[in-house]
Amino acid sequence: MLRSIEEDPWALRNRVVETAALLREAGAEVKLRIDLGTEHITTDEACATATELLTTAAAHVSGRRV
Repeated sequence: MLRSIEEDPWALRNRVVETAALLREAGAEVKLRIDLGTEHITTDEACATATELLTTAAAHVSGRRV
């Protein structure tokens, strides 16, 4: 999961899109989301998504079901 904003001053949109393409070329399943905005922040929604991703990955590694 890659997320960014249209006018991010730290992570330029085109670089985020290029990174997603490189990850896909390497065989990764990539979800890319670019929202409107100009402020470089981490939202509550992004934190929840990261928590879900990490929980799922940890369960997969340990053999547990989520």
